Amino acid sequence: MGITVVGLGPGAPEQMSVAAWRAVEQAGEVYVRTRRHPTVEALPGSPVVHAFDEVYETCDCFADVYEEITQRVLALGARDGGVVYCVPGHPLVAETSVLRLLELAPPAGLAVRVVPSESFASPALVALGVAGAELQLVDALGLAQRWHPDLI
Repeated sequence: MGITVVGLGPGAPEQMSVAAWRAVEQAGEVYVRTRRHPTVEALPGSPVVHAFDEVYETCDCFADVYEEITQRVLALGARDGGVVYCVPGHPLVAETSVLRLLELAPPAGLAVRVVPSESFASPALVALGVAGAELQLVDALGLAQRWHPDLI
């Protein structure tokens, strides 16, 4: 039982870490947040790949999408053998579902292992010629809510 969260890197399969590559290679099946990532088609080994793309079509907002995916991954993680959940980039950079898993899994008795790969930020910094010390990442949805709170 447990959840292994694997970063797919920012795009090209060679940007996936060796540890992430091995985690997927050893899995019989993986769940990806979305198939809309170049590395998904190049995953190592021959795992069965399940995607959560349909959740984007059935939920009204991104907050609901990430909560639904989180709940599904938690349920999968409770199975014998747990689950391997793959996300674009680095699992701890701009991945709401992963942050929710880290919050909700321990009280549910589930261990979470994070296997990182490079985030989208690294190639963006290189392309822009910007030093990392000058970078600040902010979740646009969270920022929008701070400036324009939901009025219900």
